[in-house]
Amino acid sequence: MAERDDNNIENGYTAEERLTAILALLADSEAPIGLRPDLKEIQDWHRGKLNASRAAEVKTHVARDPDCFQMWSDLLAAQASAEASQPKKIKRLEKLFEKIKSRLKFPVLAKTSAGLATAVAVLLAIILLPEQQMEWSPSDNPIIVADLQAEWPYLARTTRSEGTLTYNQKIALQAGLSQGILLSTQGQREWAQVLEYIHDTPKSCAKSDKRSLCEAQTQALLKTGLHASVLYVACLEYTSAKTKSFTDEFWVNQTMAWKSIGDELNNNELKPISKYAFTLNGLRDDRAAQCRAVRELINLAY
Repeated sequence: MAERDDNNIENGYTAEERLTAILALLADSEAPIGLRPDLKEIQDWHRGKLNASRAAEVKTHVARDPDCFQMWSDLLAAQASAEASQPKKIKRLEKLFEKIKSRLKFPVLAKTSAGLATAVAVLLAIILLPEQQMEWSPSDNPIIVADLQAEWPYLARTTRSEGTLTYNQKIALQAGLSQGILLSTQGQREWAQVLEYIHDTPKSCAKSDKRSLCEAQTQALLKTGLHASVLYVACLEYTSAKTKSFTDEFWVNQTMAWKSIGDELNNNELKPISKYAFTLNGLRDDRAAQCRAVRELINLAY
C-alpha cells in the first residue's frame, strides 16, 4: 500500500482526497434531473438547506450543466477569496489538477484557461476554507452507564399504523432508539430484555420516484431516535440516586444538537416531529422539562 504523504495534508485531508470528492460530483450522473436551479437554489443546496430529493436533482445540474457549475464555482471562489493569496497552495493545486485534468469529461473544464481557473477556484474553496465544525453525536462521545435499572414504559405498546408518523417511519425511529439504548447501556441485564421489544432495523424504501426522500427520512429518524434514547437514559440517571455519568458538557451538547436534527427533519418533510426537536433545543436550562419532552417524542414511535 502506498504511504500517505503527510506533507500534503490540509485540515486532516490530503489534496488528493478532496480532488476525489470533486471527481465524484462530476461523474455521478449522465444528465441533469428535474427543474434547472437558479443561483439562490444552488446556494441553498451548497449550504445543505434543500431536502434530499431536491438536493439530488440540483447536484445533477451542477455536475452536468455548464452554467450551473459556473454559478456554483463562482460562489465557492467568492468564499475563498480571502484565502486566495496563498501562492504556494495555489501552485500545488494547479499541479495536482494538471495530473487529473484528462480524467474530467466536463464542458466547462474542456477550455484550458477558463477551465483551469474554475477548477482551481473550486479546489481553493474546498481546501483553503476552514472546516465546518463537526456535528455533535452521542455515537462519537459515548457515555456508558452501569447498573442503571431498566425502565421502558412502552413495552406493552404495539406499533400502530396510524398516528403522526407512518408505520415504516415509526420502525425507523425505533431502530434509532434501539441504537441509543445499546450504546449507553451496552445491553446490560434488564436492558437486553428491553431491546428485544424494540425494532432494531428500519424497513427498506420502495423503488419509486420518492425513494431518495424515503431514505433521507429514514436516516433523519434513525438519528432522532439515537439522540432521544441516549437522552432518555441520561434522564433516568438524572432522576436516580446513582453517581452521574452524564456530565454538564453532555447536557449542553445534546441540547444544541437538537437544532440541526430539527432542521434535518423539516427539510425532509417530517415537520410534525421536528417541533419536538426544536422544543428540546429550547430547554437548555431545564433538564426536567427536557426529560418530559423526550418521552413525548418517543411516544411517536408507537
